[in-house]
Parts: sequence; structure tokens; C-alpha cells
Amino acid sequence: MNKPMPPGFPLKPCDADGNDIVPGDKVKIEVIPNWLIHDLSEEELTNLKRYEGEILPICEFDPYGYAWFDVDGTGPFICLRPEEVRLVSEEE
Repeated sequence: MNKPMPPGFPLKPCDADGNDIVPGDKVKIEVIPNWLIHDLSEEELTNLKRYEGEILPICEFDPYGYAWFDVDGTGPFICLRPEEVRLVSEEE
């Protein structure tokens, strides 16, 4: 039996500027948020922080609405709330 989602979920698929985003869209990861890194080792922290400022395509959204990113071709690796990224134009 499926449990109900917590209040506020699923997250709305909109970036930090309110733009609708879908899998395949390229977005900029401006900052890796504290909720994701607060209990990581130095090595894991360094590994994730290197994606700050990167432009990556959204791989998929999970049932809760988190955007997942495939950073090395092995499948979804990093997830962020949609409002934690910014849609980039085709020129960027």
C-alpha cells in the first residue's frame, strides 16, 4: 500500500525563477545545498561541491519531485529540489 506524501510533495517542477522544467532541460547548479552535504565526509563534500556552477541536464524527477542528475554517465547521482537550480538558455 502506498503511503501518502508528506505535505508539500510532490515538489512543483519549477526552477528558482519559476520556469517550468522537464527531464532533458539543462540547468545550472548554483550551490550544493546544506541539506545534501551536512553530514558528508570531506571527500564526499569535495566530490559534490565540484558541481557548483555546472550546467547539467535533468535526468529525471523522482515521485517526490526531486530533480536527478547523471554527472558521469552511470545514471542518476545527485538530486536537488527543482527550485535549487536555474534553467539555462540554449546559448549558454
